[in-house]
Amino acid sequence: MYRPKPRTPRTRRSETRRIFKPCPKSGRDRVSCVNNRRKRTRNERKRKNEKNWRMRRNVVTLKRKKMKKKSNPRQEGVRGRLGLPNPSLRSPREHPWRVRPRSLF
Repeated sequence: MYRPKPRTPRTRRSETRRIFKPCPKSGRDRVSCVNNRRKRTRNERKRKNEKNWRMRRNVVTLKRKKMKKKSNPRQEGVRGRLGLPNPSLRSPREHPWRVRPRSLF
C-alpha cells in the first residue's frame, strides 16, 4: 500500500505510526481517511437534521396514540369484550338509516 512520507522530520516515531496506521473503517491510512472526506453541504445537514427530528416526533406520537387507546377502553366496543365473532361474519343486518334503491316498477 502506498504510504506518503511523514510531513516533517520532527514527528516522533510513535506519532508517525499513529498517523499512518490503517484506519479501522476504510483500511487506508488515517490522514487520507480524515482529510479527504467531502464536507457536507448545508442542505444535506439540514435534511438529515429534519429526518432525525421527524423520527423523534413520530416515536412520541406513537406513544401518545397507545396511551390514548389504553385510557379509552370504549373504543374497542362491547363486541370486542364479549368475544362475539368478527362483525363481518355476523348475519348481515340492514342499517336502519340506509337509503334503499327504488324498484324499477
